[in-house]
Amino acid sequence: MTLVPGIPELTEYPIEFRAEPRQIPAGREITLEFRVLDPKTSQTVEHFEIIHEKLFHLFLVSQDLEYFAHLHPEIGPDGWFRLKTTLPKAGTYRLLADFDPTGGTPQLVAKTFSTAGYSQPLTASFPHLTPDLSIKQATNLQVELITVPLHPNADDKTMLFFRITPAEGLEPYLGVWGHLLAVSYDSIDTLHIHPFITGIGPPSPIPWATWAVPFKIFFPRGGTYKIWVQFERKGVLNTVSFTLPVQNSEIDPTRVTLDHVWVRVTNSSPLANTYTLYDNVCNRAMPDLTLEPDASAYISICSSEERNDGYGSLRSRLVEDGMWNECEQIRNGEACILH
Repeated sequence: MTLVPGIPELTEYPIEFRAEPRQIPAGREITLEFRVLDPKTSQTVEHFEIIHEKLFHLFLVSQDLEYFAHLHPEIGPDGWFRLKTTLPKAGTYRLLADFDPTGGTPQLVAKTFSTAGYSQPLTASFPHLTPDLSIKQATNLQVELITVPLHPNADDKTMLFFRITPAEGLEPYLGVWGHLLAVSYDSIDTLHIHPFITGIGPPSPIPWATWAVPFKIFFPRGGTYKIWVQFERKGVLNTVSFTLPVQNSEIDPTRVTLDHVWVRVTNSSPLANTYTLYDNVCNRAMPDLTLEPDASAYISICSSEERNDGYGSLRSRLVEDGMWNECEQIRNGEACILH
C-alpha cells in the first residue's frame, strides 16, 4: 500500500451485489458478483489497495451460524468482483465484504440474502448458542482460547489469546498470523480483526511452545458470539470456532435502556430488490437487505420501551432510489411493507 500525506475523509462506499442464477439455489454452484461504487460519482471503482495480499476479502456466514467461509473474489476488466461457490443448504446468509478503495478508507460492508424458496421467519433460524470454549482440534493443530477478562464485557477491551499446539511450523496466512471473525447470535454485529503482532514467530525470548496469538477486540453489546479463527501451519489452513458469552456493561441509571421488537419486512415488488434500512429509534444504519419478489424476513429494531411491548420505527428505501419510506409505531411481530 502506498502511503500518501493527509487522512482521507471517512466515507462509505456502497456496493452492488448480484448472483447468477438470480434465484439463488442451495447445493449447486453459483456465481456471486460485487461492484464497488464511488459515493460521489456513482461510477464503478476500479482501483483498490491490497489488504493482506488480496484486493477483496469476503466472509460468508449462514444465519444459523453453522456455515463459515473466507473467500476472495477476483476483479474483472468490467470492475466487478466475482467468485464461484456453493451454498451448503437452504436458508438466509450474511455477506461481509472487506476492501479498501484507492484514495478512500477501508470498508466493511454487510449484505443479507436468502436462497430461492426459503420463507422461514428469520427469528426461527437464529441459533440457540451455548458457551463453548473447549480446546478445538483442527487439521494439523489444536487451539485453546483464553480470554482476559475471564468474563468479557461489552464496550470494554477484551484480549483473546489463542494457544496453538504444536506451534512449531506456524506460518502467516495472507500476511498475518491469523484471521478472526466474530458474529453476534442474531448476525447484526460482525467484527473482522487480526493479531496485533508483527515479525516472525513469538517475540523473543518467549518460546514457541508457550506462545499464544493475541487479538484485541471490543464487543459492541452483550450476548453470545460465534468466533471463527484461522491459522496456517506447514502450508495447511486450519479453521476452528468458539462460542463466547459477553456480558452487558454496567448500565448508567440515568440512561434509557432500549430493547427491541421483531418486524416482518416484505418486498411488495414483483422484482428482487435490495433495500437500505435505518432504525429511527436507535438512530443507526442497518445492513442492506436483499429480498426476492413477495419474500419476507424478520429483523430486529430498537423499541421505544424497555420491554418488547414498545414501538419501533423503521425507514427504508431502494438502494438505487433516494426516496425514503417510513414504518412508524410498529409493535413486536407486526409487518412493514417495503416499496
